Amino acid sequence: MPQLFREQIIAHRGLSDSYPENTLVAFEAAKNAGIDWIETDISMLKDEELIVFHDKTLGRTVSGKKNISDCVWAELANADAGIWKGEKYTGEKLLHLFDALTWAEKNDVTLILEMKCHGARQMRLAEVMASFLSAWQKEQLIISSFDIDFLYQFGKAAPKMRLASIHNSMPEDLEYLTGTLGLEAVHLESDFVLSKGSVQEFHNQGLDVRAWTVNDSQTASALIAIGVDMVMSDCPQVLLCKS
Repeated sequence: MPQLFREQIIAHRGLSDSYPENTLVAFEAAKNAGIDWIETDISMLKDEELIVFHDKTLGRTVSGKKNISDCVWAELANADAGIWKGEKYTGEKLLHLFDALTWAEKNDVTLILEMKCHGARQMRLAEVMASFLSAWQKEQLIISSFDIDFLYQFGKAAPKMRLASIHNSMPEDLEYLTGTLGLEAVHLESDFVLSKGSVQEFHNQGLDVRAWTVNDSQTASALIAIGVDMVMSDCPQVLLCKS
């Protein structure tokens, strides 16, 4: 099996196996492990603030029961996003998108921003996100989503941004992804990729293939061996360990 190099690994929500996901401490741990690409999640609040948060509702990583789309930033700015992972992370804050982008630029990290539409507001989310990102450097930012309608709307609003779609099965129309949406990559569920046994048809369309979520070296090496360009992992430091 081929050896993995750090350039082939993306930290999934930071070093999220060992640290509270999508927090600054998880991002810093990934950078300290030698990883220069981080995938994270962006949700839009009721007041249209953009924050680094995965779930549709509070309750797993931040206490509460509300839908994230019903929250406003003032009530979450001081929320504890770390204690669920252990008392030593007590007080770790939720990140506003501004803070994540500032940190990434300072540390020369490429960010994949997975947009969580939570089932609605695709057009408005695209508009807000495009406006927010207009002042930032674009080279090291990639916008991804399961929601193809969002990607279409965002691509119209920000045609120079790098885009990727996310799939857990075979995309219906690769030519639509490349021609109409202008994607640079697809992010595919790792078991699906392995069952398929090849990624050549994606490469033939000019699409990079990044596989998620891969937490053992054997699977990661198998994916690289069949042509996957990069893998996303909760524990990238494990994938870098030599067998």
